[in-house]
Amino acid sequence: MLKEFELLKKISSSSTCPHAFLFVGSSDVGKFETAINFAKFLNSDESGAIDKGIHPDVYIIEKLEGKKEIVDSQIIDKDKKEGVIYKINNNPISGKFNIIIIKDAELMNKTVSNTILKSLEEPKNNTIFILTTTNKKNILETIISRCLVIDFSLLNKEEAYELIEDKNKKELISDLSSLKYKRIKELNNKDIFEKYIRDIKDFANILKSKDFEKIAYINRILEEKENLNYYIYIWELVFNFYLLKSNLDLIGDVKLLNIGESMKKLYNLKEAIKGNYILKLGLINFLLEIN
Repeated sequence: MLKEFELLKKISSSSTCPHAFLFVGSSDVGKFETAINFAKFLNSDESGAIDKGIHPDVYIIEKLEGKKEIVDSQIIDKDKKEGVIYKINNNPISGKFNIIIIKDAELMNKTVSNTILKSLEEPKNNTIFILTTTNKKNILETIISRCLVIDFSLLNKEEAYELIEDKNKKELISDLSSLKYKRIKELNNKDIFEKYIRDIKDFANILKSKDFEKIAYINRILEEKENLNYYIYIWELVFNFYLLKSNLDLIGDVKLLNIGESMKKLYNLKEAIKGNYILKLGLINFLLEIN
């Protein structure tokens, strides 16, 4: 994220700054955070208005809770001639640019994609689009071709260590974060760090427990279903620590006879959750089949 941001600052300082960017990379590598920081840099915002979501020239669009995609009404109302697409026809109010940030742009529905494409085909000098995605394949090629694509990668160890506040825990936090920017920022919080440790130890113990205890564990996880991706990440960490023989003090004497098969099942579970899926049954089957 740090090197990508420095690159963006250099690009924006040129006389031919692009009017559209596409930030590509896996989850938690800092794409959205960089988009926010880049918007603050472009519009010289030191007031915190962009962070608070109240800057009059910066529009943040992301999937609404309960929706599967970014829908038309989030960007345009053709009947009333209202919405972001109409607003960017006006000059910026307080900054240099009107900036539209679209988080997880692969979730744009067909109408939204075509509307954004039309705006990119007829760019305005004072408007900049920043799209972020974990899956470039699900974005129209015609949109991609009109954006400057910036690939985001994991941090290297030195970059990670620089971000970690407690240097005594730099090795452990870098392992827990998988060298992802967003997770390092989370793990700098003592309470969150301690929760990671508790949940790793908890899952490692569950792997050694009886079937009825595993089912009770899944029921407990499902009580906070909104955090399911977090728990799946914890499970991945346990498998990785076991495979790499690292941080064994956290996972204890757990035995996984077929770690490769278990990791494959976890990957399949992650993919299945994205679609229509009988969640509880899938989670129970996954845990009971680990050996």
